[in-house]
Amino acid sequence: MYIFMNALINYLKKDKIISFSILASCFLLFLSLLYIIFVYRYLPNFLPLYNQMPWGAARLGGKWQLFIAPIVAFFAVILNALLINFLYNKIPLLARMLGVTSLLLTLITIIFIFRITQLII
Repeated sequence: MYIFMNALINYLKKDKIISFSILASCFLLFLSLLYIIFVYRYLPNFLPLYNQMPWGAARLGGKWQLFIAPIVAFFAVILNALLINFLYNKIPLLARMLGVTSLLLTLITIIFIFRITQLII
C-alpha cells in the first residue's frame, strides 16, 4: 500500500492535469458530503431520487439514499486513481483522461445533489 501511495504522489507531482483532477475531485466530494450533512435535517423523509422510474412512489427514495451518489463517485475516483497508477508510464494520455473523467463524474454528482436538494428546500 505504501508503494502505491508513493507512486501516486510522484505522478501527482509530475503531471498537473492528473494532480488537479484527482485533488479537485476529492475536495468536491468532501464539500458535497458536508453539504448533505448540513441540509439533511431540513429534507423531507422521501426525495424524488429515481427520476427514470414511473410516476408515483417508485420515484421516491429515503433521504439517507442521497449519500449513495457521493459514495459511488468516491469509489470511482479511487478506482481511476489505481488505474492512473498502473497506466501512467505506459499510456500517459489515457491516465490523464481517467483523471479528467473522475473530475467530470464528481461534478455531475454535485449537480445531482444540488438539484435534488434545491427542489425540496
